[in-house]
Amino acid sequence: MKKLFCGILAAAMTLSLAACSSQGESDVPETEPATQAPAETQAADETPAGWAEFTQEVAEEYYCGTWVDQADPNMIMRIGPTEEEGYFDVFYTLRDGAEVPSAVLVSATAEALPDGALYYENGFRSITTFTEDEPPVEEVQYTDGSGTLFVWGDGTLAWSEHDSDMNVTEYVFVREDEPNGGTGMQNPWTELTAEEAAQYINFAVPEGAENVVYRLMEAEGQEPLAEVQFDLDGLSFNMREQRGAAATDDISGMYYDWTAQDGVNVWGSIPGSAYRYIGEDETADLLTWYIEEIGTSYALSTVAPSLDGFDIVAVANMMAPQ
Repeated sequence: MKKLFCGILAAAMTLSLAACSSQGESDVPETEPATQAPAETQAADETPAGWAEFTQEVAEEYYCGTWVDQADPNMIMRIGPTEEEGYFDVFYTLRDGAEVPSAVLVSATAEALPDGALYYENGFRSITTFTEDEPPVEEVQYTDGSGTLFVWGDGTLAWSEHDSDMNVTEYVFVREDEPNGGTGMQNPWTELTAEEAAQYINFAVPEGAENVVYRLMEAEGQEPLAEVQFDLDGLSFNMREQRGAAATDDISGMYYDWTAQDGVNVWGSIPGSAYRYIGEDETADLLTWYIEEIGTSYALSTVAPSLDGFDIVAVANMMAPQ
């Protein structure tokens, strides 16, 4: 889909993550910190409702180290700290000493997010082919990929790689070293049936929507955050609702420096805000609104290579309560 709405998502915050010890050294040159940093930050004690705190200890325990690709043991991922707090160098590369005719290298600088995921937008991928008695030949596949990494409750590391055309490849890794005994962060989202989700959402899924998935995130002392992911007319969407939220809460899970913002009306006369980010290889739209009478926040978002002529308000109006 998209940028991993990752569940794998909320307003950006300042994360005090000290450098952790890398579990392996790489010969790959260091990359620069991600250029698309969140536009606004907030202190750790102001984490948006429903989102888990991502602390220094979590980062040290769950990400830094060496991971083995389940599909190809010759390939490993190394994650280590950068000099800038809250950022991590990520390398997907050939295992030292492995003998294969070609080797993939993916390198990026990932930023820690409030929900415990790592996210990057500066991904570089190349393939080097080795031929006997010939110099190696390197082919650069892209220089501006994006992706997310997340350690699940079973201790595996999930990587969603997006290339320059927003094609997605999913990987699963296991630890080569086990500093935390193989345990990982628990998946904060619970998948629901449409019937179960009905008690948490006050909107309709558009007619013709496909691949509809309902999820719920619960946190002690906070109202549940519900989301619906679906595909419609060639685009993928994420719609969220949280009752009992404050008007200032950002429940969208979108991490962009917005290019434009406009005031709009949703569901008739409810005031909302429409945001758009326009990058070299992708465009992101976000629509947020708040119903004061019932204390409920809504957020609808989508990401695509281009959104020329697209009206996200029209999709939101298709989702008005019946």
